[in-house]
Amino acid sequence: MKSMYFGKIVFVVFLIISCSNSNNNEVDIVIEENVEEEVNDETIVLEIPIEITNNYEPIVNNLVSDDFEESTLDSNKWFRRQELNKDTKKVTEEERFIDFKNGNLICYGMEGKGGGIVSKNHMKYGFYSLKWRVTGFVINSKSSYHPGLWSGKSNGTKEGRTSLPDKNWTEIDLVEVTNATIDGKFGAATQADAPCRINGKKINDASVNGSLGEKAIMKSFYNDDIDGEFHTYGLEYTPGFIQVWRVINDEWIKLGNQVIFDDKEKGTINSIPEECRSEMFWYLGNLWTGGGNDEVVTTMELDWFKLYDFKE
Repeated sequence: MKSMYFGKIVFVVFLIISCSNSNNNEVDIVIEENVEEEVNDETIVLEIPIEITNNYEPIVNNLVSDDFEESTLDSNKWFRRQELNKDTKKVTEEERFIDFKNGNLICYGMEGKGGGIVSKNHMKYGFYSLKWRVTGFVINSKSSYHPGLWSGKSNGTKEGRTSLPDKNWTEIDLVEVTNATIDGKFGAATQADAPCRINGKKINDASVNGSLGEKAIMKSFYNDDIDGEFHTYGLEYTPGFIQVWRVINDEWIKLGNQVIFDDKEKGTINSIPEECRSEMFWYLGNLWTGGGNDEVVTTMELDWFKLYDFKE
């Protein structure tokens, strides 16, 4: 079992010795001893913030959770994402665009295409935990590739295609790399947002913004995690809100803003109409979006992706 923490366990040993003094009165002697024992990273797994553990099941939901320890894709959990629109070449199901090395899933973005996977099962409320990194991206340099982890109402395949019936639903972009201006410089950046659909229309489209509202944003653009190192993220998706978490300096912290579900008809930057709460398939991978250097090779690598169901 993988972990991201090393630690020590302190055992407190109480030794109670009963003995008799010269008057045959019993005396209890308590000796307290601290014993430190090193615990390796195979022992302690902290994939969820301690302060919210009571809100979620203690065991992962294996319908979508994966350590990616095998050398092939688990066909019980995942499809390869397929190119559904022949006018675009954003994704490919070519085998060489997905690989498994050192217990990690690797999805390549290169040659104007990207590889990815999508869950066979649709999930809903819970705490989603993941450890990822991206490579091939340069701060302040525009990229043609768009790695990320996000949810959708269909499973992104041709064979066995499934699309949930809801016309009102929410796409949760847990973490994704795009291009944006930060401190006056344009280039690759990370974000987390949640554009919802009302009657099938995406509310951050310019044509419908006035009537349906704005896209909800958990965390706007930042670029400190496109450094080629692994970073751990979490997502709370509950009936009341969406909250992104991130591990920084070995501690879980809330990242950005909490987005709530409310009874309003329009979405805002901080809220989503509750009628858009929905089940979802998960997309993990890389896309080509153009506009940068198509020749560079990029990767989206996952150490794990896990779901702890919400206790309803």
